[in-house]
Amino acid sequence: MTAVVPLLLVLLSCADETAGEPDTVTDEAGDDSAAEGGDDGDDDSDDDSDDGGSDDTGTADSGPGDTATGPTDDTAGADTDDAIRDALITVTQPVDADLSCYVPGGTCLIMRAFEECVASRTLDGRVTDQSGAALTGAEVALYWQDDLSLEPDTVMSVGDDGALSEGRAPTCTPLSWSAVAGGAVTVGAHAILPPTDGEPTVAQLDAVSAGELQALYDGFGLTPDPGLGLITGTITDCSGRIITETQAVAVGDEGYAAGQSGHYFTGGAPDPARLATSEDGRWLLAGLAPGRYLVEIWGVTPGFDKPLVLSFSEIDVVAGGISIMAMQAGIAGAVFPDFCLDPCE
Repeated sequence: MTAVVPLLLVLLSCADETAGEPDTVTDEAGDDSAAEGGDDGDDDSDDDSDDGGSDDTGTADSGPGDTATGPTDDTAGADTDDAIRDALITVTQPVDADLSCYVPGGTCLIMRAFEECVASRTLDGRVTDQSGAALTGAEVALYWQDDLSLEPDTVMSVGDDGALSEGRAPTCTPLSWSAVAGGAVTVGAHAILPPTDGEPTVAQLDAVSAGELQALYDGFGLTPDPGLGLITGTITDCSGRIITETQAVAVGDEGYAAGQSGHYFTGGAPDPARLATSEDGRWLLAGLAPGRYLVEIWGVTPGFDKPLVLSFSEIDVVAGGISIMAMQAGIAGAVFPDFCLDPCE
């Protein structure tokens, strides 16, 4: 009998340090994964190669689990690193949120799905901009390992109605994707497609058009730099509600990225005067060189007088583009929908 993993919880430090994510869950052995460059069919859902080491702990309720901490920060340049962080993380008002899944200064969790929910499927998808208009003519690439530094596993085009051309993708597995149209590049991280009983899985990719990207720059009074990129996203609490009064910062290979700036929204619109997330939970980081970053979300939790890291997650930045992610307090990396956390028949 194949063992099932209802929810693999990998514990990572939610303190002021970086940590790597584990290998992505791949298709079950024997499943159809014929797409070029796809998974090799071996089930690695219990793989213990998480960055920072691992140690099987697990509980009867949560299934097998690993504990891990991020690498120790290099002391060289620590003062500069602290100065960059302290300039961006200034929030003092406690958050009003459900933090039942979060341990202040303790651990964050990495989620994984039931093994039966992970399978390679034909993709039936649509790509639109933020207004819901079809992103006609875009080229879309899927990265099954959630990492743009690798070759794309699936490349598709977008038709007049926004529909994707034929392709394949794994279900209940965090994916990265990129969409290029009209000179604008959108990158999405940790997209998760729903499981199906042999039928095509459905994807809705919400990209950013060239006009919408320019409107972001204009709204915040920023000058576009074709050599730099943006990251934007949202932060929610353990019950899925937006968290206000949080701030974001990006960490690169050499520490907190110099030259970055943090920006926030009100009612979904750029608000240059706002210094932390509002009721829409949206944030934006600008001035980032191409590469892979760890985004940290900070907030003051009840009982503490200084901000702590509520969540962190990795994402890729491309020159001249915008990268999009959704984050949840207490979770590191992808936030899995319920349809991947219940047994799939």
